[in-house]
Amino acid sequence: MIYRQKKRPWKVIRAGGREFPVYEEYDESQKQAYPIYPDFLENPEYAANGRPFKTAGQENCPHNKPDDCGDCGGCEWFCREEPFAIIGLCMNESLKRPENTDSKEGLICEN
Repeated sequence: MIYRQKKRPWKVIRAGGREFPVYEEYDESQKQAYPIYPDFLENPEYAANGRPFKTAGQENCPHNKPDDCGDCGGCEWFCREEPFAIIGLCMNESLKRPENTDSKEGLICEN
């Protein structure tokens, strides 16, 4: 049985001028807890500059660079505010909302 308690976040991650609460889920069969990160595939969210939020472990899209990176965290388009951050922004122009202005302020865009 998996038990998810959503009363208090386990951790809060800051990215793209926003805060994302991360909760822990406890797996009774494995006797351990693990973090539940936002699902940006199912519930897309965008920063004020129109860039979509992504998690590092999210499956890459057709725009991934290099072609063999496997997930967003290995993609050159994935930009983080802190080294090794789990949540970041995709800087690929084709995924940006066109009505927003562009800003890379506070982002680390090198993997």
